Amino acid sequence: MGDIFSVRLAGNIASKKAIGSLEFGCKYLGSKLVVVLGHSGCGAVQAACDSYSGGNIGEIIKLIEPAVARETTELDDRASSNKEFLAKVCELNVDVQIKQILLRSTILQEMLAKKQIGIVGGVYDLATAKVRFIENDLIF
Repeated sequence: MGDIFSVRLAGNIASKKAIGSLEFGCKYLGSKLVVVLGHSGCGAVQAACDSYSGGNIGEIIKLIEPAVARETTELDDRASSNKEFLAKVCELNVDVQIKQILLRSTILQEMLAKKQIGIVGGVYDLATAKVRFIENDLIF
């Protein structure tokens, strides 16, 4: 108990409440590392790839859409049924969410600047149970 402060949301989105929870975990509970961890075949990312907008899911999709837009190598089949496209968007979404966390949290920005915390992104592969950390998303 107490070793991990977990904030879990569909699509690992950087919502206001998620960022507030990260700030709380780092500033008040002493967490030292923020890990934004996506996973292969993420259903929320699939929904964003397929432009789903029903119900409250639309609020989640809006925060994932920038990752879909950033994926520019797959020009024809831009749906979740294209597993390569989906995998690329899953990884880009981790990067997008890290950028949003840093953009919207002065508390975490200051803690990073003082070297009190670090941030890393990764993608968990459901088939192999391995995490591949994204080198470009390593911030200390």
